[in-house]
This record gives sequence, structure tokens and C-alpha cells, in this order.
Amino acid sequence: LSLSLSFRNWTFRKLVSCNAMLLVLVLLASVAGQHVHSFFTHEEGVNEGDFMGAFFEGSGDVQYLEMLDFARRGWAADAEYQSVPMLYDGEWDGLLEGPTWKAWWTQNSYGTTITSLPFLDSLALSWTAHSQRWWFDHMADGTGPQYSGNQGWAPDGCLCDNGDPFSCNYKQGDGNVPIHDWTLEETLSGIVMEAELLLITRNMSDILHFLPLFLRTSNLLETRRDTTTNMFLTGVASNLLAPSFGGWRLPNGKRVWSYMTGISVTYIAALDRLIQLETLVNRPEYVSLYTQRRDMARDALFNFLSPTKDYFVRSIDPDGTRHGVLGQAAHGYFETSPNHDAMAFRVVDDELALKMYTMIADLKEHIRPYTFILPNYPSYDDMERDPPYTDIWTYGTWVNGGVWTTEEGRLQLAYYRVNATDDCYRSMQAIADFGNIWRMDNPLTEFGHSVYQPDEEINLTIDAFGAAGGFIRGLFEYLYGAFTLTLLPHLPPSISALRQKFGIRWGPYQLFLETAGSSASGISHVLIDGKERACIQVNASAAILHIDCMPPASPAALQAMESDFLTAATNVNVTIVFSSPKSPIAAPVRPARPAVPWYERVGGLNAPGGVTQGLSLWLDAQAVPSGPLLVWPDKSPVGNNAVAVKPENKPTVVSQCLGGRACVRFDGVANTMGGTLTLPPNKTLFAAFRDTGSSGTCCNGVITLSDYMGISTRALDGGVHLLLDTPGATGTGLSNILNKSVIVAETFNSSSSAARLFGCVDATADTSKMVSVAFSLGSRLQQQDRFFRGDVYEVIAYDRELSSAEIERVVGYLETRWGLSDPNPNCSIPLNCSLSAARVAAVTAARCLSNVLGANETLKDSLAYQRAILLQQYASAFTTRCNAQKSGAMPFLPTPGATLAALDSYGHTIDEMYTGLVLASARHAVSADPWQRAAAQAWASCTRV
Repeated sequence: LSLSLSFRNWTFRKLVSCNAMLLVLVLLASVAGQHVHSFFTHEEGVNEGDFMGAFFEGSGDVQYLEMLDFARRGWAADAEYQSVPMLYDGEWDGLLEGPTWKAWWTQNSYGTTITSLPFLDSLALSWTAHSQRWWFDHMADGTGPQYSGNQGWAPDGCLCDNGDPFSCNYKQGDGNVPIHDWTLEETLSGIVMEAELLLITRNMSDILHFLPLFLRTSNLLETRRDTTTNMFLTGVASNLLAPSFGGWRLPNGKRVWSYMTGISVTYIAALDRLIQLETLVNRPEYVSLYTQRRDMARDALFNFLSPTKDYFVRSIDPDGTRHGVLGQAAHGYFETSPNHDAMAFRVVDDELALKMYTMIADLKEHIRPYTFILPNYPSYDDMERDPPYTDIWTYGTWVNGGVWTTEEGRLQLAYYRVNATDDCYRSMQAIADFGNIWRMDNPLTEFGHSVYQPDEEINLTIDAFGAAGGFIRGLFEYLYGAFTLTLLPHLPPSISALRQKFGIRWGPYQLFLETAGSSASGISHVLIDGKERACIQVNASAAILHIDCMPPASPAALQAMESDFLTAATNVNVTIVFSSPKSPIAAPVRPARPAVPWYERVGGLNAPGGVTQGLSLWLDAQAVPSGPLLVWPDKSPVGNNAVAVKPENKPTVVSQCLGGRACVRFDGVANTMGGTLTLPPNKTLFAAFRDTGSSGTCCNGVITLSDYMGISTRALDGGVHLLLDTPGATGTGLSNILNKSVIVAETFNSSSSAARLFGCVDATADTSKMVSVAFSLGSRLQQQDRFFRGDVYEVIAYDRELSSAEIERVVGYLETRWGLSDPNPNCSIPLNCSLSAARVAAVTAARCLSNVLGANETLKDSLAYQRAILLQQYASAFTTRCNAQKSGAMPFLPTPGATLAALDSYGHTIDEMYTGLVLASARHAVSADPWQRAAAQAWASCTRV
């Protein structure tokens, strides 16, 4: 049995893996929604050549459909990939930016939240709402420091850069904070997200709660409006991707307020939504107020157009200086966010949106060097500090040219708007590269090539799901109005049928969308539960649903719409039928992305496995030409080149040695090299090599230091074994490595040393406190009968004793680079596929609760039931993943530490969800809602034992 999807970097394999694979598919299917009617004729399955996944199925462009299914898996318990619920915090009952970022950021969550809100299930939606409440609960009132004493006073209506249940930062907290303006564009993004959520849920009590808060923020912005220009004056770090905005620098060096495009773009997007909310609650005076404010801002927006009138500049100083005019002598860069956001939120018309996209496309690899969009090209020259820029301010690293995947989510909506679906697909391919190795980090450094936190075993952030959210939402856009929902299909024309097997939320409804025919032919008609309705407005490119035209919602769904506990909905099937039943073009065959070794994602461009500190020697056989080798250049910053001790005894570089890779071949008789290398008593050595028959019974030196410590081999019992070489003591390895390509890591300190063969300790020895000043390759310092015979691939040295995690990363780097693998991975990765007793108890209690609540017609549609089910799904995902890896059906991650950390993340998620259940049940026990009290009683009975 073999299943291989184009975006994966591995394949389920072997007949013994059938059960594990089926468990994964069943697990995914269990979290997909159910629809009530289908236009599809193949109810028992899909036709040959079609695609059927857990969340999407359809016909035509199977690669695109597969990628859509992969994207949606990011919000479900999954045995293969990371997912958003892994960011849940049970104590706070909300989502966090990431395991290393214990708060909820406006800018970072923007792309993922705005794109995923329509399809979030009730539990994920409640978590998102709770996290966003942290910002609004801490809205500044203009009277004092309140929640952020170190930043001082904040004006009324200001929200947070980041917040949690107890605190809020009203300024971006990096850089020169005292000169920062308030988080004004981030505040506006919070308004956009919360207003969008309310338009989707149509929860009247929540709407009435938030409208006064929205007004305070709007009034705050109006204090910054220049009434002569209708543009808004803001200062340093008031932008979304703060603190990259430097404001207006006066000749005396002081930085003051300037007109920033992003403020106007995001304010217009917010006002569009506030107008719809005020229309929904029938407050015409506020509809008029917000309409006036929006129209003035929109009319002034075009002051920000570039001289070529095809994109927005970044800002305009009050003296008329423009920042962000590509090619200009000063401030001559292109900034992406005000442009793609203006496209994504329909702040500009279709004609200008297409021009903006063309600008991005024409910049090619300059603005998208690794597929992801950069915030700017080329470097800023006008941030809060003057150039030259170093450290995190260096171009390509952080807010100046680093990649922020929250932007990628909004960019996906922009791509779809102009039907650039191939760009959408490539963006998902790029994020899948990081998802495959559990490195869903943000920001991405080296222009989107590497992760920001390489020293973590795995990475997870909410930002990283932005591309997936946009990839799904952009298919239909979902424009929510006061009484309408507009669907704008942007399917690739090569898709001839599509079904979403999960609901799209609209008040009391869950809409299950299907399409029939090719979108390129335009919309013919729309069916609601299989029937045409005259009250649906349809043209070639849009279907406008009216809330009064929908089937009657059930009483349970109407009750749940106003509840923070019940989740019932009325399921409605919406089928968009296009004019042509067949696609006009064949599905394209998209090439696979060039493979990027995982170690490059953690900084391996600059050091082995990204471990930079103390790198003192780095000899790489792939870095030298074939033929006799006189000098082997050192790739480390130190420059300790290896030189042939005698020109006539040079080793030879063989180009086709190991799977087409080069090696340096030593003859075991006279070939030897050496050089200077100063290392203290605490040090670490690595070597990747193959011994083809060294004859010495002691100390055939692969690399030997001047203090007689090193990596050697010895002939023993007709074979060759690893020898841990130290002065006066040696340790012989257990394994026969004759003619085997191996990776050895040796650590030395003042009292002991250890040699690891791949990831497992193979030999140990006592050592002494000595300092090395030189090294020898191919012999033990040219001692007679102690020459190494074989091939050396790579040699690395550090001037410190590396940690186990760092050793794993360097070994993992060597394994990947040389195509080697640990023959005994269970030695270095001791998998325990049993949950702890505490987690078993949590799963047992959750199963009991789901059984009790599932038998109740009302409580089976409740957050308590969903919590219990999701906890069990993550327990199943853990067991599936662990057993699949143990059996060889699923590969390990690049390092043992990463493999174990990934498994532990499932256990951590179980813990957090159990904590959430306990605390939620405690709240429900004292609630006035009888359904909540009933759920709490059920939980008490399930946990009594």
C-alpha cells in the first residue's frame, strides 16, 4: 500500500503500515463536517481521477484540491502536522501566539484570523474571541498607565500590540520605545478582526457590547485626521509591522508624525465593517457618521499613489517627501502591506488592484526570493534608527525584509482577487516545506529561508497558518454584509467540481459549498439545498445570498447564535453551477519545489545545523575540486585550512564517491594533512567518513588534535571499530564500521569524553585537561602504522562542549547532507507510545463526558462536547503518530529532539485541553444557564472516581 501526495516529503509505506494509515484517515474524517445535500452524483465515492480528502473533494485539478485539503488540516487534530489547537492555553481559555510567545498579538494574528474566521468551528472561534477580548478588555481610556505601567499613559480607544488576560502593551515594545507612537494601525487591525467576527456570528448581544468600543477607536483616529488633506498623522512604530516605520525625520534628528498609507487602508477596511454592523442594528446616525469618515479617507487615499499611479507609497511627510517610491534616490523602496491589504480588503477598485499585483509580479525574486512576500524591497533607509542597519535590523532578518507569514494570509486574498491562483498554490507549497519539518515559525529570516528561533527543537506560531487560511477563504472571499453574504468564486479554471466538507459560518447557518463546472465560464445559477431561489442575486462573477432568503433556521440554531456555550446550527448546502460543465483547460502539472535541506531552515547556510557559537573548523569535501588536494579550505570564520604535510603525500578528492557526492580519499599509508587549531579542554569534534580497511590496531586518525585527542579507528577481529582517542586512555566502539559510511560526534571535557555513532553513545573514556593547538587529518600526527584508509566527507570542530540538542542538530545536518541515516534510530529516539497515567485519566474523563453529552439532543451541540471530542482526537493523533514512527511507516523528524518534542506537543495539548475542561466546568457549575450547569454535573460525575 502506498499513498503519496505531492506536497509531502514522505510516503506511508509497507503493508504493515496499513492500520496506521487508516487510523490517520479515519481521524481526519472524524473532524470533517457533514453536509445535508449534494449536487455530486457519486455519493458512494469519487470517479477515477478525482480527489476525495477529509475536508475537500472534487474533480479536475487534483494537485490543487490536495493542497486545499492539506491547508484545512491545520485546524484539526492531525497525526502528521502541527495545527492551531496546539496553541491553546487552558488556564486562559484562549490561543497564544506560540509556545515561546505567551500572549496574543494583533499584527501577528491578523492574517490567520481574518482568513480563517468563516470556517472556524465553534470551539476555535470561541478561543479566538477570548484572545481578542484581551485587547478590548484592556482598551486604554486615556486616564493612566492601567495595564502597561512601563509605557505610561495611552489615549482612549487604543488597543494592544499584544495582550493577555492581565496586561497590554500599547506601544510596540522593541527598539527605542520612548519615541514610539501608539499601536494605531495594529489597533485598527483588531477592529477589523473583531468586526468581521461579529458580522459572521451575528450575535446581537456581542455586537451591542463592542460597538461603543469601536466608536472610541474611530474617535481616536479622527484626532489624527488632518482636515486639510483628510490623511492621518502618526509617528514612529505606529504601523502594523512595527517598529519599521520611522515617521518624519527632521533636520535636527527628531522624528515626528507623518502621513502613513497603511493607517488609511486599514481604517477604511475597519469602517466598511462598522457601517455594516450599524446597519444590522439599525442605527442610521452611526451609519452616516462612519460612511462620511470612510469616504473622506477613501477620497484622500489616492494622494498616496506613486508617480506612476500603479501602487501606493509607504508614507508622505508633511513637507511633501514621499517614502516608498521604487528607484527614488532616497526612500526608494516598494512596501507591500498597504498594497496587498488594499487589494485584499477591496479598498481599491479592480483596475488598481490588478496594477498593484502586476507591480508585485514584475519585481519577481526581488520581492519574493523564496516565494513568500517580503515587507519591502530593497532595504528601508528610514526606520527609527539611521542606517547602516545591523543585528535584527539587517535587511532580510526582521521587520526590514524578513518574512511575516501573517502578511502571506492577506496576500493570498489579494492573489485570489486577481485570479492569480498559481501564486496561491506556490505560497502553500512554501509553507508546507516548513510544516513538513515542524518548523512553523515566524518571522522567517534570510528573506524567508530560515526560522527565527533555530535553537528550539520545533517551532509553532499562529502567523504560520495565514497562508493556509487565505488559500481556503480566497476561493469564495465571503464578503459579509448586514443582511447579505457575497460569494465571489476564484477557483482555478482547471477545477471542474469542488465540495467543501466543512461549514462556512453565517449567523445560525453552516453553509456547505459545492461547485459544478468551470469557474472560467461564469456563474449560471445557484442552488440552496438543491433548489433555485428567485431572491438570490446572481451575475457571472458573484452570488449574493440574503439572510431572509435562506431556509428557516432551527430554534436551536437561533438560540445558539446568542449563546457562548451552545453550538447548534442549521446546515444548508449551497451549490454554485457554472455555465460550462467542463474545464476549458487541462489541470496543470505543477513541478515540485526544489528540495531545501532542513538544516538550511535553521541557519545551516552559515554553520552546520545552524550551530554557530564556537565553530572553529569546517572542512567539506563538496567544497573542493576533484584531484590531488594540497589545501582543504576551512569554511568556519576562523580559517584553519588543512594543508598536505608533504606535497607528494596529498590525499585525493574523488567527485563520485557517496551517492554522487565528493569525498577526500586517504590511502592509509602516507596521505596526511594538518593545520593550526586552538581548542580548550572542553570541545566537540564531528566527522563523516568511511573506513575501507585501516590496518592499525590503534589510533588510525581521521582527525587527531595536538593533545592526542581525536576521532580514530582500529582494526579488530577482522573488522574496523571506532576508537575514542585520548592521551593515556582509549575507548573502543561496539560496532563494526568497516566499509560503512558513518557519522561520529565526540565530546571532551576536563574529566571524560564520549563518542556517539550517529546518535548513540558507542564509546567512552577518561580524559585530561589539555589544550590543542593543531590538528592532523588521515593519521595520528604521522605516527607509524597509525594512518587512516578511507574516505572523509566532512570534519567539524567546536571550541566548546555542545549540548545534546546541538549535537543532534549537527548530526542531523550531516545525515541529510550526505544521505546517511542512523541504522538504529530507536537507540537515539526511545519512543514511548503510551500516554502517562494522568493523560489516560484525562482521555477517560473526556470520553465519558462526550458519551453523556452526546446522548442529549441539546448538549451534543455544545462547547463542552466539542472540548471532550477534541481532547480525544489529539490523544488518538499522538498514538497514531508514535506507532507509525515506531513501525517505520512515518519518518522521524530531522533530529531526535525534534521527533520527541513533536510527540510531546500532543501530550501538552491534551494537558491544556484538560485544564480548559476543568476550569470551564467550574464556571459552568455556578452559571445561571441550566445547560451549562447540566454539562458541569456531567463532568463532575465523569471525574468523581
